[in-house]
Amino acid sequence: MTKLQRFGISLFALTFGCFILGISLIMTSQVLSSGNQPMSSRKFYFASEVKPDHVLYPLFMTFDRIRLETASPEEHVLLELVYAQRRFEHGLELLESGDEPLAVTTFSKAQKYLISAAQRAQSADLSDTQRAKVYEVVMTQSNQLEQAAQACSDTNATVLNRLIDETRLVARPLH
Repeated sequence: MTKLQRFGISLFALTFGCFILGISLIMTSQVLSSGNQPMSSRKFYFASEVKPDHVLYPLFMTFDRIRLETASPEEHVLLELVYAQRRFEHGLELLESGDEPLAVTTFSKAQKYLISAAQRAQSADLSDTQRAKVYEVVMTQSNQLEQAAQACSDTNATVLNRLIDETRLVARPLH
């Protein structure tokens, strides 16, 4: 087999793989409620930042996970705080645009990052000053989320308030 034939086969395989990935992203882009009704849909748009309502967002979340897995314990805590803040800001934007279900899902992910950061900060080799900073960031964002929860329906506000309580409980040993 010549180099040109191998190149052609490789190019075809790469194109086919990208096609399958694209179809998969489009098919999984709808968030469904328990009644199998669309609660929120992902869109494809061009912007400087990919947000949770973008079709390619799951791909970027995968890159975040890889970055977390390869980070040192100290870097892991800091990355989780950065990811939490970014998701919190995206949640606010989604809430302002009227996409409450996706906003709540995004807020939930942000809080899970905060909880993980607080738990890791307790066992990581961090100074007392660094632990205090983690505590401060966790509490500040929890307070901000408490304000955002007031703009949500009662059901979603209850979910968010439960997460806020859990986050504060996990963060308490850092203080």
